[in-house]
Parts: sequence; C-alpha cells; structure tokens
Amino acid sequence: MIERRYRFTLTKHQVEDLKKNLLVDIDTISSGIEQPNGTYQFDLGYEDLEDLIENLAAACNHAEDEKVEARLETIYEKLTKVLD
Repeated sequence: MIERRYRFTLTKHQVEDLKKNLLVDIDTISSGIEQPNGTYQFDLGYEDLEDLIENLAAACNHAEDEKVEARLETIYEKLTKVLD
C-alpha cells in the first residue's frame, strides 16, 4: 500500500517560528524545500505530519509570548486543515 503524502507550504517566518519554539527537535522541519518565492514546501507522510502537529500544539500551550502563541496557532490551524 502506498503511503499518502501531504503537501503544504509555509513562509520562511513560519519555519523560523517552528524551529525556535517547538519543544522537541523534529527533523521534518529541515525537510522543507525552499521555493523561488521564499516559501518552503513540505511533503510529509501522515505520521510525520501528525507528530509535527502534536508538537506544535504543545508549543502553543507553553508559549510565553501572546504574539508567538498567535503565530504558532496560525500554523497549527493551517496544518490541521492539510489533514482534512
């Protein structure tokens, strides 16, 4: 059976927010491929995407700055929509 892949893009700032704020180091963040327009394209399997979303939710809950929390929540909402 072929594993379903999930493609999505994040801005450079969103990728930086993930790198700075996730509570654990996730290799999938480094797998993004920079595009000519400055965004990063990701192509993840279900388990990797689910792991990223779970860690992002934890980072949202532990963010000490409201602005950072809001930016992380925006990324969270975007990634959960990818799974729909």
